[in-house]
Amino acid sequence: MLAHITADENLSKRIAKAIYAEPGISVSSDEADEGKKTFSRFPNALSSDINLPVRLLISILISPKGEFTSQNEIINYFLDHKQLIQDLFTESFPEKDKGRIPKVDISVINFAVNSAVKLDATKTSKELSKAYKKYKVPSLLMLGESSYVERNAPMDLLRINDNITKVQYIKGVGHVLWNGLDNNNLRVKKVIDDFLNSNVSDIPNYPQRSQIDSFLNLKL
Repeated sequence: MLAHITADENLSKRIAKAIYAEPGISVSSDEADEGKKTFSRFPNALSSDINLPVRLLISILISPKGEFTSQNEIINYFLDHKQLIQDLFTESFPEKDKGRIPKVDISVINFAVNSAVKLDATKTSKELSKAYKKYKVPSLLMLGESSYVERNAPMDLLRINDNITKVQYIKGVGHVLWNGLDNNNLRVKKVIDDFLNSNVSDIPNYPQRSQIDSFLNLKL
């Protein structure tokens, strides 16, 4: 969503700085400039398979418009299977946190938002790339060391978005960067504060664009 907002002629004028925290897919790998088909994941704490009814799986992954199942049916299913939500949540944490993952608060989860965003993310990378050159919004990309989000997703965005001036790869955290464990919240807050206040970060600017391929090929 943010990737498209910062590329909008009117909305981008109202944004001083932008922070992409563990972003998902915003452009297709096939369309990304020099896109690579390396769908590497970084380690997570998930230890068991996640099984969803076929109808829900088709609806979520293939037909989010609701031809197979309605959003209400999906939401009701998840609300009736709270352990399933917790199992999915574990994918957002590194292996070291396996035995102490917080209980997910289902009252703050919007199950419909991902599908809604996917339906609207239709611009090609060439269109976005041109917009980023025209509308300047200084941007930060934050990545966790562990994530269920394939690393090609944020790297494809980094390839085409010249406005991303800094990348912060935060070790010891997963997709949920702000998770309340150890001093993670303070570490993440410092990264954000340093960027917003134009301070030099004590975390290296990594990966840079020249390091994208090697970063993906780590395949941790």
